[in-house]
Amino acid sequence: MAALSKGFGVESGKGSSPFARAHVVSDQIDPDVEEARLRAGNREALAALFADQERRLKRWVESRLDPRLAGRLSPSDVVQEIYLDAEKRLEHFRDRPEMPFRVWIRLLADQRMIDVQRRHFGAQARDA
Repeated sequence: MAALSKGFGVESGKGSSPFARAHVVSDQIDPDVEEARLRAGNREALAALFADQERRLKRWVESRLDPRLAGRLSPSDVVQEIYLDAEKRLEHFRDRPEMPFRVWIRLLADQRMIDVQRRHFGAQARDA
């Protein structure tokens, strides 16, 4: 996880998310300001916005993760994959100024959950 945060001005502190920015004093961010920074090319803003949504995403993943995958995959792993997807697809977000970050990241989460289930259950079906 440390590798994810390297270069994004983030650090893991006690009780903090690995996506939380080191220079954020409070847990509150202004999503509008951070979205504007992200759209302007500031990759550090991705970490701040993701940290703001991380807890909700984890609960969302937990509620939708098939129980048969519990032994193979943790919700935290899926959330980490969502973050990596977001990094790779920043242009997708920037090209859609009408779409708020929280909606965009949920869209990526939906896609990641479909991919996770296909990967795990598709492989299981082929093994039979």
